[in-house]
Amino acid sequence: MQQPRYASVGRKRMVATQTESNLIEDITRAVIRKLNQQSTIDLTCNFIPDENYWSVQSLIKFDSTEVQIIGLWGMGGIGKTTLATAMFQRVSFKYDGSCFFEKVTEVSKSHGINYTCNKLLCKLLKEDLDIDTPKLISSMIRRRLKSMKSFIVLDDVHNSELLQNLIGVGHGWLGSGSTVIVTTRDKHVLISGGIKTIYEVKKMNSRNSLRIFSLNAFDKVSPKDGYVELSKRAIDYARGNPLALKVLGSLLRCKSEKEWDCALDKLKKMPNNEIDSIFRMSFNELDKTEQNIFLDIACFFKGQERNSITKILNECGFFADIGISHLLDKALVRVDSENCIQMHGLIQEMGKQIVREESLKNPGQRSRLCDPEEVYDVLKNNRGSEKVEVIFLDATKYTHLILRSDAFEKMENLRLLAVQDHKGVKSISLPDGLGLLPENLRYILWDGYPLKTVPLTSSLEMLVELSLKQSHVEKLWNGVVNLPNLEIIDLSGSKKMIECPNVSEWDGNELPSSILHTQNLKGFGFPISDCLVDLPVNFCNDIWLSSPLNSEHDSFITLDKVLSSPAFVSVKILTFCNINILSEIPNSISLLSSLETLRLIKMPIISLPETIKYLPRLIRVNVYYCELLQSIPALQRFIPKLLFWDCESLEEVFSSTSEPYDKPTPVSTVLLNCVELDPHSYQTVLKDSMGGIELGARKNSENEDAHDHIILIPAMPGMENWFHYPSTEVSVTLELPSNLLGFAYYVVLSQGHMGFDVGFGCECNLENSSGERICITSFKRLNIKKCDWTDTSIDMMSDHLLVWYDPRSCKQIMDAVEQTKAISDGNSTSYTPKLTFTFFIDETLYDEVEIKECGFRWIYQEETVSSTISESNDEEETLSSSDFQSNEQEEIVPATSFESDDLEETIPPRKKLKIDIVGTPPSNPEY
Repeated sequence: MQQPRYASVGRKRMVATQTESNLIEDITRAVIRKLNQQSTIDLTCNFIPDENYWSVQSLIKFDSTEVQIIGLWGMGGIGKTTLATAMFQRVSFKYDGSCFFEKVTEVSKSHGINYTCNKLLCKLLKEDLDIDTPKLISSMIRRRLKSMKSFIVLDDVHNSELLQNLIGVGHGWLGSGSTVIVTTRDKHVLISGGIKTIYEVKKMNSRNSLRIFSLNAFDKVSPKDGYVELSKRAIDYARGNPLALKVLGSLLRCKSEKEWDCALDKLKKMPNNEIDSIFRMSFNELDKTEQNIFLDIACFFKGQERNSITKILNECGFFADIGISHLLDKALVRVDSENCIQMHGLIQEMGKQIVREESLKNPGQRSRLCDPEEVYDVLKNNRGSEKVEVIFLDATKYTHLILRSDAFEKMENLRLLAVQDHKGVKSISLPDGLGLLPENLRYILWDGYPLKTVPLTSSLEMLVELSLKQSHVEKLWNGVVNLPNLEIIDLSGSKKMIECPNVSEWDGNELPSSILHTQNLKGFGFPISDCLVDLPVNFCNDIWLSSPLNSEHDSFITLDKVLSSPAFVSVKILTFCNINILSEIPNSISLLSSLETLRLIKMPIISLPETIKYLPRLIRVNVYYCELLQSIPALQRFIPKLLFWDCESLEEVFSSTSEPYDKPTPVSTVLLNCVELDPHSYQTVLKDSMGGIELGARKNSENEDAHDHIILIPAMPGMENWFHYPSTEVSVTLELPSNLLGFAYYVVLSQGHMGFDVGFGCECNLENSSGERICITSFKRLNIKKCDWTDTSIDMMSDHLLVWYDPRSCKQIMDAVEQTKAISDGNSTSYTPKLTFTFFIDETLYDEVEIKECGFRWIYQEETVSSTISESNDEEETLSSSDFQSNEQEEIVPATSFESDDLEETIPPRKKLKIDIVGTPPSNPEY
C-alpha cells in the first residue's frame, strides 16, 4: 500500500509517495552521502599544522548564527589551498552541506560565469542543475540553501566580478551559521567583494621548513647524514615558501651530494621553472607600468623607504601610488615596520630572470643591470645602449674598478644609477674623468665618488635624490643647474669639500642655483659648517652632520650656533656621524622642538646631554659604536626607544624611576655589547624597564593593541632575581598563579652571530578537560634599525638577556585559561589547566645563537611583588626539574589523495628548539 511519508534529512523536507522500502533506501543514501562529506577532499601533500592552521581555525566560529566569509590571501605557493583543504577536512562534516570548489578562476575562464555558478550549486546541493541566470534561481532552491548550514571553499579566485557572482548575491541565501573560505593571490578581490575577515598566510618557520623539505627529499622529517648543510642551503633559498620546498625536495630526491651542490649553485644563476611559473602568474596580471615598478624594485629599490621610492617612480611616469598598492594587494611586495619595501627572495629572482630574458647574451641590451660582473663589463667596455634604464653596482665586490669617461654616454634613457660602497672600499677610479650624465636621471647614489665635481647637464629637472656620501667632491658643480624636483641631497663624509653652497639669498620659494631648486628637501647630509646657520626655516626634516670642512675651527662652537639656527627647529631626524673632534653635544640641542629621532654614529662623546629628555617629540635615540661613551642620563621613562650598540666603555646608567612621570613610556631598551656596566647601573636598567612593562600592563590590561616592550642587555649576575621559573630547558610546564594580570617572557641568548631580523618567541599549549589543544604564540622580530654600513648580522660578544612583553598573547592566554576553567566547571570544579610554554629562535642566515635559559616575570593585578624576586619564592617557584619537561605533541597529517598547487609555508631549524609558530601574528618593533 502506498501512502505519504515525511522525512527530514539534513533539514530538507521530502514528501514521499512510494513504497516504504524505496523511501528507506533513499534516506539511507542521503545519510551515507552526509557521512561521506568529511572525506570528499583530501591532502596529497604532507601537512603540518602551524601558525596559519591554528589562526584560521580560531576564525571559524562554529556557534555563530551569522554567515562567515573568510579570505585567505598570500603570495603564490604559500599554502593557501593546502590550508583551506586542511580546514575542509577538519570541519566540513559538522555542516549540513559542503563544497570544495577548486581552481575557480580557471573553470570560469574556460566555461564562463554561469557554468561556474551552476557547478557551485550542483556541488553544494548534490544535484544536477541547469540554471540560466544564477542570480535568478528559483525560490525552492533558495529555500533549500537557506535551510542548510553550509561549508564552502572557493579556491583560487582572482576576479572581483566572479566572486560577486558566487557569494555576492548568494551570501543572503546561505543558511544560518554557514562558512565560506575564499583563497586568492589578490587582496583587492577580497576587499571589493566585501570580505572583512582577511588572513594573510605567512611563510613557514625554520623547523617546519626542514620537515616539509625532508619529507619530500628523504621521506622522513630530518635530513640524511651528510645532507644537513646542503638541506639548509635549499631551505635558505626557499625562504619559507612551501611550494618551493616541495619542488626542491622532489628535485633533489635520490641525488648524490655532488649533484645537490651543483643544483643549488645553479639556482643562484637560474631559477627553477616550476617555482618561477607560479610567481609569473601574478606578474602577468599586472599592467605595463605596474610591471615596470615591480622590476625596478626587484633590481634596484628593494629595502628602500616607500615614500622615497614612490616619489622617484612617479617622476618616471609610473603612477607609483596606485601601482605599489596593487603590488601589495598581490603579495608581490610588502612593507616592513620601517616603511621600507621588501620582496621575497624567490619573487625577486623571478623579476631578475624576466630582465635577463630581454637579452640572454648581451646585458647591454637589457633594461636593468644589477649583476656586479655584468655591470662592470658593460661600463668598462662601453657596451651600454639606449635600452638601459637602471644600473645598480655593488662596488664592494671588487678591490679596484677602472671606468671609462664615456661609460654612460650611450645610455640616454638611464633613470636610476647606484654605485653602492657601504663598506668604504672606494674601489672605483675614473682616470680620464667622467662625461656628462644622462638628463633622464631621477636618482643618483655614488658612495665614495672619486672626482672633485659632478658633471651634471644644465638641466636635470627630473632628479629627485643625489647621494654622494664619503665622496672626494670639493665643489658640487659649476654654473647654474636647474633641479626643481630634488628632495634629498647627501654629502655626509665628504671631507674634501672646500666650497659650501651659498643659501643666504634664499627667498622662501627656491634655493640658489648653486645647490638646488626645491621647496621640499627631505634629506640633507653635510659637514658641520658656519654656512648651515643660514639655512632657511623648514629647509629639511632629516639632516646628517659629519666632520667639519675646516678642522681648525672649534666644531663645538660651530655646532652650537648651527643647532640654534632657524632651520633646525623643524628637523625631525638628526644624525651625527664620525665627527672625530667633537667630544660632547651642545645643550642647544634642547631647542630642537620637532626632533623625533637622534642618532650618533662613531662619535667620540663621553656622555649625552640630559636635556634631550625634555624634547617633547623625541621617541628614539640610537647610539652606534661610540667607544668612549661612559654614562647615560635618566632617559628610560622619557624616551620610548633606546638603542646603544657596541659602546664598550659604557659603565653608568642613571635611574629615571624617581622622576615625576607615570606614563608607561618605555617600549624598547637595547644595550648591545655594553658589557662594562657596573652592577648598580645594571640593576637600574632592569628596574626602569620592568617598571615600564608593569605600569603599561596595568594601564592597558584590556587593550591587546597596547605597546609591546623589549629589553636586550648583556646577561650579568643579579638578573636571576627578577624572574620566575628559570629553566635551562626550552619547554616549561606549569600552572599560572592566581591574581595574575599577565607576564613577560625572557630568554638568555648565547654569544654569537644572529641576523638583524632574528625572530624569537614562545608557544603556549593549553589542554582543556576534554583533551582539546589550544595554541597561542608570542612571536617578535628584533628588527634593530641598521646603520648604512653595518654588516648583515649582529655580533653578540657575550651572552645577552632578552625580555619581551606581548600584551596580545598575554590576553589571549589569560582568556583561554578562564574559558577552559568555565567549560570544565561542569565536570570538575577542581580542574586547573596546565600550560606548556616552548621558547624558540627562528632565523635563516645564522645559527650560532642558542637559548641557554628561559622563564617569566609575573605581572600581578596589584603591585604585590617587589622590584626583584626573593630567593624564597612562593610555592609556584619550587617545581622540580621534571616539571620542565616538554609536553610536545607534534602532528603530521600523512599524504592522501588531493592535488594542490599550494603547499604549506616554512625556514630551517638552526637550533635544537621548538620553532612552530602558532596563533598571534608577528609584530615587528622598531628601534
